[in-house]
Amino acid sequence: MTFASSPELRPIASRLAAAVRSNILLLSVVISAVGCSQPAGPSCADWGFNNVKVQCLTPGSRLECQAIAFIDDLHAANCSQTQDVTSSAVWKVDDLAIVRLVAPGEFEAVSVGRTAVHALWQGHDSADWLLRPVAVFPGTPPLLTGELEGSVYDPSHRFQVAGAVVRILDGLVAGQTSITGVPPPLLPGYIGPSNIGGFRLLGVPPGTYRLRMTMDGYVPQDGNATVTETGAHTILEFVLR
Repeated sequence: MTFASSPELRPIASRLAAAVRSNILLLSVVISAVGCSQPAGPSCADWGFNNVKVQCLTPGSRLECQAIAFIDDLHAANCSQTQDVTSSAVWKVDDLAIVRLVAPGEFEAVSVGRTAVHALWQGHDSADWLLRPVAVFPGTPPLLTGELEGSVYDPSHRFQVAGAVVRILDGLVAGQTSITGVPPPLLPGYIGPSNIGGFRLLGVPPGTYRLRMTMDGYVPQDGNATVTETGAHTILEFVLR
């Protein structure tokens, strides 16, 4: 404060301040130039397709599947490019006694049962990403299947309860049951264990279903759950009362 108020030193202080401002401006320009000269990161095209997945629908008497190549890499998370490789993929069926391949990505029913389909493309196997479980029921074409899962909680809604029975009431899989805390037998195309402590109903065709939960000493409860053709499904929760 003493220097700033001294008339003799005011010109020197003014020149110092100007020099500081000039240096700051020069440093800003240098930083900006360095930032602009940084090389751009790799584009999506640089990564290349390195995985394949399968999507299926049953619009008529056949199961129709599409093999899609995509970029699967954490560093390429924003790359959404895909390529339809259905015609060039090699299609596989785990059990040819259940369904057979009649054209690239197209399958017909052979007999009632369950199996899974997948596609190979340029060394990539869609089974590494996701197997597509398929079922043939009496009088139906091959149908993609999914699962229904959920939990049963004690009245405080804090702890999962084992031993409750969850049953599907309608549809092609009416009567199928699962017991909470008991892992179900794995069907073709499914992996496990999953949802330990809860219930898991496998091999369910796309659709909306009515489920009933029962347990001795408690009020039976119903709930609706949906499986989509993409494999997405409702996760149900029951609270004992």
